[in-house]
Amino acid sequence: MKYRDFLCLALEHPDLANPSLHKVDYQGLTFDGDRMKFEKYDWYVTLMLNVCAEIARTDPKKQDMITNTLTLHKDYFCSEYWKSTFDEDYWNPRMRKLLKKVMVEGA
Repeated sequence: MKYRDFLCLALEHPDLANPSLHKVDYQGLTFDGDRMKFEKYDWYVTLMLNVCAEIARTDPKKQDMITNTLTLHKDYFCSEYWKSTFDEDYWNPRMRKLLKKVMVEGA
């Protein structure tokens, strides 16, 4: 998936693109009280992470753009849900650094 495709996905699902406008329960795994919606959000974040990781790997000049995108989901990255599954070895060094930055600054 290219970044342009990801932006189209965000336009189609603004609720997932900006979760701060919604009630996300990372312990109960619900998004606005809906378990299936949380599952969709989780997959949205997975797509976002993979698109951002590819950009981080190929274009180090776009780190601010990636950080801004990740920061919209800082509550996700600071949650115990994410921390319990975060495997830093999975991510390329640039992406790992950006994720850790959001996790530390978002806390």
